[in-house]
Order: sequence, then C-alpha cells, then structure tokens
Amino acid sequence: MEEILGNIYSLLESFYGKPLSEYLWGYNCSTQDYDLDLIYNQFGMIAIISAFIIPPIYYYLWNPVRHQLTKYWGLMIATGLINFAIAYFMLISDLDNGLIGDCLLYDTLGNQVIDTMNILMFGVVDFLFTAILFFLTSIAFFKWGSKAVKHYPF
Repeated sequence: MEEILGNIYSLLESFYGKPLSEYLWGYNCSTQDYDLDLIYNQFGMIAIISAFIIPPIYYYLWNPVRHQLTKYWGLMIATGLINFAIAYFMLISDLDNGLIGDCLLYDTLGNQVIDTMNILMFGVVDFLFTAILFFLTSIAFFKWGSKAVKHYPF
C-alpha cells in the first residue's frame, strides 16, 4: 500500500532518470537495499494535502464571481508551482548535503548522473501530479456544493 505513490511517480521516471528514482525509492548504497525512507511518499502526501486544501478555498471561501475559469486555472498552476518548488529545493538540498549515495550519483566511469536537470524534471513531474490531483479533487468533491462556481472548471 505504501508503494502506490511511488508507482504513480515512476510512470514518468524516464523524465528524471532511474538513479534519482532509486534514491526516491529509498535505496541505500552502503547496504545495497531499499532501507531508507520512501521519499516518493513525502512528495505524494504534500501533493494530496494541497489538492484537498486549496480547492475548497477556491470553491467555498473565495467563490469568485468574475473571471472564474482564469482564477481556477491560475490557482491550480500556483499550487503546482508551490509543489514544484518544494520538490526541487528538497532534492537540491539532499544533493548539496551529500545525502544521495555515490553509487546512485555517479556511473561506473565516474560521471555524475544525478544533477540539477534531473531534479528539475522531477519537479515538473510533481507539478503535473499536483495539477491532476487538484483537477480531480475539484470535480469529484468540491465543485458541486459551491454557489457561484459550481460550473467550473467546466
């Protein structure tokens, strides 16, 4: 059950690379096993929590009367960008502090295989995951009870 979020993120693993994915699965170079924290769950839970907190704010507290669609998409993009920034800066911090093991960080020739671009691309994947969750939770749970914006996002 705890691997569901990792499996969802791994669908787009080709965007950010297998070595970073192994780190996010909790691979430990010293034990050659997956005995570290499952980091995918941390990012997934942040996305899920934001997808269940921000849409009710839009539908029930803000409840805009004008430019509803623009404000909806803007809020969804802003939520995705916040989660992108969280993922990016958390992983850059791990990279800078040496928390990613050398067996994942370098290939057999000594070339660095996890760099800023891999982390940036994972941030994009996290952005997409958050935006999709935002959209789905809006449709499934929140839009129906709203007075002014029950017809949005469509």
